[in-house]
Amino acid sequence: MNANGNPVIRLQEVLPPPSFGEWPRPLDLEVPAGAFCVVGAPPSAGAALLRLCVGLVEPSFGRVEVLGIEPSRLDRRRAYQFRRRLGVALLPGGLVSNLTLRMNLVVPLLYSGAAELEQANQRATEALAEFGIQEWGNSRPADVPLDVRKKAVLARAVIRDPELLLLEDPGEYLRPARVQWFLSRCRRAGCTALITTAERDQVLFDCADLAAYWEEQGLRLETHEVGTH
Repeated sequence: MNANGNPVIRLQEVLPPPSFGEWPRPLDLEVPAGAFCVVGAPPSAGAALLRLCVGLVEPSFGRVEVLGIEPSRLDRRRAYQFRRRLGVALLPGGLVSNLTLRMNLVVPLLYSGAAELEQANQRATEALAEFGIQEWGNSRPADVPLDVRKKAVLARAVIRDPELLLLEDPGEYLRPARVQWFLSRCRRAGCTALITTAERDQVLFDCADLAAYWEEQGLRLETHEVGTH
């Protein structure tokens, strides 16, 4: 729960904009504070769900609340402030193509005011080492292997210590052990996470407090005690 006692994410009778296709039925979903919710869904549905939560698209029907806010109703200044609280990794990309991996980590810290230049550089150095990609720090995204790029995307999502992670297929290109390490790291940081996967990635579902499975009749929810499923 957030400060006012509401779920961190609440969707009520939500349908996406037409550009994302049809959902089987309006979606209801609540994610409490500290929970990891993993949604197995077709790529278009997962993409719509996360973009609704970020506020990049507006629902065609229903209400989306994230951290007590309706993201799609924010003006530019308030949207910027809201997104500073998020760690986001959406497909495709997730990195600025003309920046090195290091600068992809430094710039969000500077732009958000989370750190001054010296501290931002230090935090970027630590993140590159933590994710095992320090040798690629001065390379641009197009010049590194796909798994290295994915690690950089995830490092960028968590470097500001966000309240909420919104991750699209975080296991893409990564070995299961690396995905498990990343999720454990996020657990220790105490953040809430909404994760989508088109592949029904078992490593992701094994970490879930709340699992949601996209079916013809709608979203089937299961509450898990982590480590027992």
